Amino acid sequence: MVDCVSLAHRVGGHRTLSYQSEPDLARGVGVAPMFAALFTIVSSTVRFSETAEAYGWVGTGQLVGVALGSALAGMAIDAAGGFGGILVSALFMAATTLSAAISVRWMPDLRGKDASPLPDTAPITLPHKG
Repeated sequence: MVDCVSLAHRVGGHRTLSYQSEPDLARGVGVAPMFAALFTIVSSTVRFSETAEAYGWVGTGQLVGVALGSALAGMAIDAAGGFGGILVSALFMAATTLSAAISVRWMPDLRGKDASPLPDTAPITLPHKG
């Protein structure tokens, strides 16, 4: 294992810091299940004809969150060093946890249900002669 701050070397006349550490792999472990749950909720609660717009709004929310988080973390790092960036991350994590706890009552209960998109029209029974 290589420590993230112990390996500095010269590349092309510029001093760079090599970053390689096993905990990096563990940092993103919750991302894939979060995306799977998010997209399952969207696909099972929106009519098929409206899924493109719904996924567009989800993507927009993600991009705004990343941009806002990066900007605020950058300002906090400039003001307080690395601790400022960690503090911003902790505050966003607390806000996300609080938001999830408050909004869980509006999440659909998908236990035992089909998670496929809602149909645009329901099938109808036609009378037959016979």
